[in-house]
Amino acid sequence: MAKRPIIDGHFHLWDLEALPYPWLAPDAGPRPFGDHTGIKKSYLPGNYREDWGRIEFAGCVHIQANCADAEAETRWLASLSWTAGIPTAHVAYVDLTSADAGEKLQQLRDEPFVCGVRMMLNWHPEPAR
Repeated sequence: MAKRPIIDGHFHLWDLEALPYPWLAPDAGPRPFGDHTGIKKSYLPGNYREDWGRIEFAGCVHIQANCADAEAETRWLASLSWTAGIPTAHVAYVDLTSADAGEKLQQLRDEPFVCGVRMMLNWHPEPAR
């Protein structure tokens, strides 16, 4: 059987020098998934390729990574897609409860790089007491 490229499930990139990710700040406390000290550094296409090694992949979908400026994150990732070839698609963030959600969805609909949206509903910055 011929070897076929695979598609990565999803992944995250971040450039802590260029974009604000408060949850990745040096003084950010643990997340619901535990201690994340080891990932509080930029993770760029070169890191992703290095981690994959010689595995060929047909595509890779980036999922929004809770950037404080979701629109800037989408623009940055689109530019990476053009220049580095990674990611091949992006699931962007939209606050579906905001008054301008329809406008934001329309803008993203016109961006061929965006293949969906995500709003994390299972987490809130103020946990239930």
